[in-house]
Formats: sequence, C-alpha cells, structure tokens
Amino acid sequence: MKGPELRQSFAMQQKQKMVPKMMLAGEMMMLPLEELEMKLERLLEENPFLEFEERAFCFACGRPLEKYFDFCPNCGRILRSDAGYYLEDPASFSEKRSFKELLEEEILSCVELDAEELKLLEIILANLDEEGFLRLDQRRLAFHLRVSEDRLREVIDKIRAEGFVGFAAKDTLEFVLLQCINKG
Repeated sequence: MKGPELRQSFAMQQKQKMVPKMMLAGEMMMLPLEELEMKLERLLEENPFLEFEERAFCFACGRPLEKYFDFCPNCGRILRSDAGYYLEDPASFSEKRSFKELLEEEILSCVELDAEELKLLEIILANLDEEGFLRLDQRRLAFHLRVSEDRLREVIDKIRAEGFVGFAAKDTLEFVLLQCINKG
C-alpha cells in the first residue's frame, strides 16, 4: 500500500500588492478634512519625534514657497490678491453643481486650452464616471472622437502638468501611482 504522494507545484501568480505607504496615502485621501486634522494632531501627540511644520506652497505647481507671495515665482499663478471680493449673485452658492462642472471650471482657470483642446476636455469630462475616473480606454475614446491617441494623451498630459495630476486616471491605483510619480 502506497502512502500519500507529496508534489511541489510552481505556478506563477500575479497579485497586486500595496505597500503600507500607499495604503496610508489612500486612506488619508479619503478622510474628510476635519478627521484628517484630528488624526494628524493625534499622531503628533503620540510620537514625539514627529514635527509639524506649516509651509506655504503653490496650489498650481506644488512647489514650496519661502515667503507669502502675491504670485508663484515658479509658475506665475496668482496666489493672493488685495482686490475686494464681491458676489454678483449670492444665490449661486445655493445651486448645486456637479463635480464635473467644478472640475472644468478649475481646469479652465489654470490651463490655457485652444478650441480643439477645450472640446476634448469637455468630452473627457463627460466620460468620467461618478468617482471621477476615465474607465473608457483612451484608444477607444480617441477612435470615437476621430483624433489620434497621441493627441488625446497630449491634452491629458497638459492638464496633468498644471497640477491636476490624477486627471483622467482609469482607477484608484493609477491615480495613486500618478501622485507618487509626481512627488518623486
């Protein structure tokens, strides 16, 4: 009578593995601002080796600023204006706008686009899902738009270069990877 046979199997498996820093970054990006501030304060209290240093930085290019300037010396974006603010229509705050409308407005305030690029931006925004990801393959989208895939990527890269690093990412993983690559 033979006993049980032992076999060794070498099968290749592909698994995505998130490093702890990426998991922490993803977790912190999902927190509301108040919870994030409380969590950071708690971490500062628990660990005496951590230090909090508030620094000014440009929202457009992300570079740190030594002083508080009226404009960024790196990219030229206006950071502060002494002009008084007034509202044309206070009721405009009560109307709800979609995140796509808000994103388009923010992009157009930072990025100069020609007519063709503006049309591509509007179509890209229309194809974003409810989470803000472009799940449609860029090749397929370029084919439907009758533009080259390179031209579509050129517009996306132009927008990403102006500070919208995760724009048109296909999923959370690509979004986080783009953020990490941008940070170096």
